Amino acid sequence: MARSSSSSANIRQVSRLAGVSATTVSRVLSNSPIPTDQTRKVVMEAVRKLGYRPDPMLSAAFRRPRSSDAPVTRDTRVIGYLATSTIHESQMHSDGYYSAALMGIHSVLKANRYHMLWDVCEIGRNDIPDIVAEHRVDGLLIQTTMSPNLRQLLAQQLPVVFIDRAYVDQPADCVLMNYDRAIHEQLTMLWKLGHRQIASFTDATDSYYNDLIRRAHRHFFQDQGLEPPCQDLNQPRDINPANDDQVMRDYVNDLLHSPSRPTAVVAMQAYAISIIEIAGQQGISIPGRLSVAGVNDMNREKSVTSGLTTYVVPMYEIGAAAAELLLDRLRQPQRPPRRILIEGPPITRTSCGPVPNPDGLSS
Repeated sequence: MARSSSSSANIRQVSRLAGVSATTVSRVLSNSPIPTDQTRKVVMEAVRKLGYRPDPMLSAAFRRPRSSDAPVTRDTRVIGYLATSTIHESQMHSDGYYSAALMGIHSVLKANRYHMLWDVCEIGRNDIPDIVAEHRVDGLLIQTTMSPNLRQLLAQQLPVVFIDRAYVDQPADCVLMNYDRAIHEQLTMLWKLGHRQIASFTDATDSYYNDLIRRAHRHFFQDQGLEPPCQDLNQPRDINPANDDQVMRDYVNDLLHSPSRPTAVVAMQAYAISIIEIAGQQGISIPGRLSVAGVNDMNREKSVTSGLTTYVVPMYEIGAAAAELLLDRLRQPQRPPRRILIEGPPITRTSCGPVPNPDGLSS
């Protein structure tokens, strides 16, 4: 929140008193030509009544002329970082995944004499975060899913870089793991082990990563001149924290009784580990009767314990590259958007083996 020299009032209180959005208040204070004179009058009256005055050290509003032709000039030397509360909690516990991205970001910003200011932006949020509404940052690093309207609105106001995400409907700077290559190489590894009936587990919640898996699975088998196998198992499952255990148990049961007789399955790490654990509880040998390949290594401790063969996502490098890309965007605001793919190394453990002979998953 912006600080006030004479009270604890903030921009949200001003917006409520004036009966307008925080964005409108921000536009009035930044001398934007968009608000009408009547709106400007109402907002400034609310500002006067509350004694609200943004800290000029944190706001670029006091350094911007009121002209529709003048570019937005920011010089806070502060970069904003948006992520969900779950990601922030993981970072605070040094989880080795999201915290590694944060370390990469911090190292680059520190080397370039920038500071970082983070804000929570939960999935599904539609309002502009305070650090943006109050002009407290020069640009944004975004590591969360958000509505198309919000991410496009943010990109109109500030230079942005998306971390571990790319959007077809919004060309923008982004840095992400080369998941296409990782999935293709996992499928190639299973193919060389003799597997032909390879299923994939995906969910219907997060379309970005799961679309990658389904697309890579389809393209791999098309490259072999074959129709993708196990179509009955490749449909996205409706899964959430309240039903995840039952959904995964149902999926393992479907693996065992599917007419397509799969001998291997590919999934994101959390799902792959669940398949290994549930299969073990049911006496299914991994990899003797079923091979399981992961696509990322978010929780390395669980991957090691389960023996999951997967790929390491180099989050430190991804975070550092994202920060470098945003600083480059600040220096070259008119250059075309760039997408940077970071390669991660494969990790071979014990969850994948030769195709079972002769009957795969059958008893």
